[in-house]
Amino acid sequence: MRIKKILVPTDFSDCSQESVRVAEDLAGRYEAELTLLFVIEPPIFPPGSEVGLPLAPYLTEVDQACAKQLDALKHEVEARSTVRVTTALVNGMAAAEIARVAKDAGHDLIVLGTHGRTGIQRLLMGSVAEKVMHHAPCTVMIVRTPKVAKP
Repeated sequence: MRIKKILVPTDFSDCSQESVRVAEDLAGRYEAELTLLFVIEPPIFPPGSEVGLPLAPYLTEVDQACAKQLDALKHEVEARSTVRVTTALVNGMAAAEIARVAKDAGHDLIVLGTHGRTGIQRLLMGSVAEKVMHHAPCTVMIVRTPKVAKP
């Protein structure tokens, strides 16, 4: 398998930072392009609730803050490697958008961090990683952040 394009979804957590490092290493080894992706999920309001502020300005602020953070991450990767890095910021449901971006841009590999939730947490929150594995048009590598022993 020839890897030319690697997609790395991030949520800026420690877990996704580890997946960025793994993907960066792979991109260097394969001379592949690395795309950092952030998906802004739509806010969900309970039925019958009323939003007391105009939503459009708030969403614009969120988009700008996320773009700034994504750009900072791009510069971090570029500062420590020679990997070609691009970024993508999209709106939608994370798993569906990750799979769509991978397909539309022809990525060969998705490197995705997972929080390793189990039990009720996983049931309530779902697993983006699991959904991506089922719907991705390419190979998916799951990077699990090692648990740190508590002192």
